[in-house]
Amino acid sequence: MTPYRFGEELTLQAMMVYQKKHNIKKGCMTNVQYLYDTITNSPHPYSSVKAAPVICFINDVSPAGVGNCFGGHLIIETERDNKTEIIDPSYEVTSLKNKLYYKTIAEFKLAGGPIDKELIELFLTFKNLADQINDGVGIVHDKDFYNKQADFVESIHRRAEVAYTENYDVS
Repeated sequence: MTPYRFGEELTLQAMMVYQKKHNIKKGCMTNVQYLYDTITNSPHPYSSVKAAPVICFINDVSPAGVGNCFGGHLIIETERDNKTEIIDPSYEVTSLKNKLYYKTIAEFKLAGGPIDKELIELFLTFKNLADQINDGVGIVHDKDFYNKQADFVESIHRRAEVAYTENYDVS
C-alpha cells in the first residue's frame, strides 16, 4: 500500500466516522468537494480525478415493492491504469446495501429504471454542480460542516502519523 493510498483510505474512513457520528444527511456536495480538494491538492496516483453526478438506486425493496432512488447524487470518479473507480464519500449512501450507481440517464433507463421529468432535471442540476467542482468554482454547501469535518479528518491523520513514527524508526 502506498503512503497516499493509506492517506486516501484513512480520509474516507474518518469522513464516514464523522458523518455517522453527526448524522449528516444530504451532504454529498460538501463531501465530494472536500474529498476532491483533498485528492487534487496532494500527490495522487490517478490519471484523472473528477466529481461526477450519478443516479444511485438502492435495490432494497420496500414493503410496497419499490426501491429507493437518489436521482441527484455526487461521487468522485478516478482513473488509474485505464480502470475507473467510483469513490462515494457520503456515509448516508455508502452505508446502504445493494446500491447501484448509474452514470447517465440512458444507462439507468436501459437497466429498467423509471425516468420522469423530475429525475432528469435533478440529474442535470447535479451535473452542473459536478462541472463547477471540476472547474475549480467550489460549491461548499455548508462551510461549517466542511470545516468541522476537515478538522476531524486532519486530527485522525495527525494521530496516525504520530502512531506510525512512534512504532517505526523513520530516521
